[in-house]
Amino acid sequence: KDKKGCTIVRNGGLEGQQMKLDRLHGCTVKLFGSMDSVLVDDCYDCDFIIGPTSGSVMFRDCARLQAAVVCQQLRTRDCADVQFYLYCNTDPVVEKSYEMKFQTWNVAYPGLNAAFAETRMDPARNRYRNVFDFNKDDERVPEPHFVVQPIGPALELRTEWRTDYNDDKVEAGEPEIPEPLLLMLRGELEPPTGKEDEDRPGMMSHMDIRMGQDAAQQLLDDMEEDATPRPPRPPANLNKDALHDDCFELDDLDEDECLDSDVDSEVPSEHSAAATPPKPSSDTSAHGDSSGGSPPASPAPAAAAAAPARMEEYVPQFAMATPQYHASLQRVQQLEASIRHLQEQCQEKVKSVDALLHSILSA
Repeated sequence: KDKKGCTIVRNGGLEGQQMKLDRLHGCTVKLFGSMDSVLVDDCYDCDFIIGPTSGSVMFRDCARLQAAVVCQQLRTRDCADVQFYLYCNTDPVVEKSYEMKFQTWNVAYPGLNAAFAETRMDPARNRYRNVFDFNKDDERVPEPHFVVQPIGPALELRTEWRTDYNDDKVEAGEPEIPEPLLLMLRGELEPPTGKEDEDRPGMMSHMDIRMGQDAAQQLLDDMEEDATPRPPRPPANLNKDALHDDCFELDDLDEDECLDSDVDSEVPSEHSAAATPPKPSSDTSAHGDSSGGSPPASPAPAAAAAAPARMEEYVPQFAMATPQYHASLQRVQQLEASIRHLQEQCQEKVKSVDALLHSILSA
């Protein structure tokens, strides 16, 4: 963050990281690794290459950018005059932004095919032109909000090589691009329109950002019987506070080292996600045989019932590393202990009242 006129290249050490590019002016940034999420905040007059990102990439408060991005989800907010060369596995979203230009991904570099395979994204499912505008009818936002550019002869394949700290090419193989994206670039393969998802099996293929809460809930209810239990996923939309709590920043360059060309060394992953324990299965309560006149057996003890979901299953790994999270967790544990103590006191009071009523009735 806080760089001007720098060239920053990262060849590795990005796996599973939440990256943050903050307050860059006139910089060139090339992230060739595969990342978890990326936040680009308050950047101007920059050129970005952001490799396959398994989560979301968000641009906020940016202007006059050129950005080649591969991601699961793209969001922009309060941006102006940004040229995207995009692969996006879901519909891109623009919010309070204008002069946003969308074109298909056009960059080839060594290791790109392997990065696509690692993030499990289908190169043929590039929904870059299915843009959703949150402020479609908002007259306060200048027009045009976005433009989907046609593929034509002017669009060429951009070839990039991996470089070292002197910005010299290193041996990393030939530049490559997945075949479906190359065919789209040539105009030989039509990008998906979104209608084909209506025939795709599975619950999420029927949902998109335009669906309201009631309709989504109804769809969940209709498919509940056939749905296969899956572990919950962390939220896809990351707010500003959460991202600022624990992000991997490109700010380890000294001002004296920020010259015409600068490349950071590889950084080991410090935020690798811990394995999430599987959710415990529910045990059914035992019932006694009523044919013999004996009362039905009492339900199974609480320990045998379905255990509550662990908080780690719902909270993103990067959020669990923050002091705020640990303080909140400690407070919750204290409240749980107080509730258990109050329950024990209530049970003792109930026993005392029962004993008093029994003595009164006996007298």
